[in-house]
Amino acid sequence: MSEVAYVDESIRGDREPTAYVLVASVMQLAVRNEVRESLRPLHRLGAGPAFHWKDAKPHRYAAVTILAELDSQVRHIAVVGQPLDEHRLERGRRHCLRRLLFELEHVGVEQVWMESRRIREDQRDNEAVGAFRAQHVITAGLRVDHLPGKTPDSERLLCIPDVVAGALRAHLAGDPEHLAVVARLIERHDIGLA
Repeated sequence: MSEVAYVDESIRGDREPTAYVLVASVMQLAVRNEVRESLRPLHRLGAGPAFHWKDAKPHRYAAVTILAELDSQVRHIAVVGQPLDEHRLERGRRHCLRRLLFELEHVGVEQVWMESRRIREDQRDNEAVGAFRAQHVITAGLRVDHLPGKTPDSERLLCIPDVVAGALRAHLAGDPEHLAVVARLIERHDIGLA
């Protein structure tokens, strides 16, 4: 059965230890619509057209609780890169993306959907994916594409890695409350960025 992954990031805040967090939420292709429907209550909590961790502080616990209920359908792979040089964010992303894509292909994911950032940044991602293929980190069998994430038409499934990445970043900053709810669903890989 074919598996897909939805990917989002979370980057350090001003008062937090420096880290780049990249999370993939993995599910069977056949359950996407069912999972999307299960997220309806989450999107009603959001401050905008879609739920985003950074904009929904009063609803974060409810968000991780909703995701915990999807435990039989969705699992998460996270890559945490530290220490992050604030002047080299794209380098940190590239290193985390390299490891994440390797892990995703290793578990059988065939399609990766990453939240789109800006055109130039998406191009950098595409160039990095091409380099990973040339270096034999991943094969051409792993498809990697971008989806809009902060618009009324955005893919609802992108909010899943957004919430998990946010909870993981909060944990790294000393607030373990939200991560504790979903920690058992996360396969975490730590990498050095120094």
